[in-house]
Amino acid sequence: MSPILDRVYHLSVGDNSETLELDGFVGDPARVQFRIDRGYGSYDSHALITVFGLGRQSRQKIYERYDRVRFTAGYRDSWGQLFSGTIYNVSIGRDGPETFVTLFCRASGVNWDNAQVVKTFGAGTNMLEVVTEVAESFGLPVEFVGDFSDLPTLASSMPVQQSANTFLATEAKNFGFTWTIDGGRLTIFRDGAKRETMHSTSALTGMVGTPIITQWGIEVTTRLMNQVQILDQIEVRNETGQLNFANPNAIHRADTIGAGIYRISGLTHDGDLYGDNWSTTLQGLNPRTTTTR
Repeated sequence: MSPILDRVYHLSVGDNSETLELDGFVGDPARVQFRIDRGYGSYDSHALITVFGLGRQSRQKIYERYDRVRFTAGYRDSWGQLFSGTIYNVSIGRDGPETFVTLFCRASGVNWDNAQVVKTFGAGTNMLEVVTEVAESFGLPVEFVGDFSDLPTLASSMPVQQSANTFLATEAKNFGFTWTIDGGRLTIFRDGAKRETMHSTSALTGMVGTPIITQWGIEVTTRLMNQVQILDQIEVRNETGQLNFANPNAIHRADTIGAGIYRISGLTHDGDLYGDNWSTTLQGLNPRTTTTR
């Protein structure tokens, strides 16, 4: 059996001492199924990855030792990393004659769970410096999206003795930002920010079915788009749309088929190498919407 429509993947699982590489670019690769969820404001990304047909020794290593995972997928002419993170749980099952291993994964890890900050920031320190240093305590590269130039300078010293997670949660409410861990980095987004990267989809370029129009934006499914990131922009070109909010008679939508440009606030990659699904579902916010709902 060969992959459908030139689909490819590469899965790496391992620990500090060794890595198991599953190469889905070669003929008759192992079957994989996956669901990867990434969302603005969710603080973490999650992956559910199932692999069929592994030998007993490989299954045992995954179950007992391995704690890291990296997953790349797409098509032979367009592929990229969909997930990188930590294996939190593993299950082993059987589907008829085939044995499978399911990985339950998070983009974060022990650094996220256990990071603590014990430091006093002096008067005159800009709040952006404080947020940056606390974010770096997770041990990941830090990326900022949006304008943070209005963050104040400390009028007096600020002692910080708490978990980095708790500190960022508090300051996010105070200064209007949110963050997520994804792709091996921590990204901090200012409310209303967007990336300049633009994508597009239509019935001619891989859109699946009819977009769902919501009160705040749109949900659209396309062929697998490995390159999209949270708060990229997506141009939707279509001729039909399904309304999906409580009272369409009370809320005016200027475009009820959903055509337009949206900020990507969430995305889900779904796939089965030998099944029907190999797609990305995007949740998009209207440009006038400043926060998620």
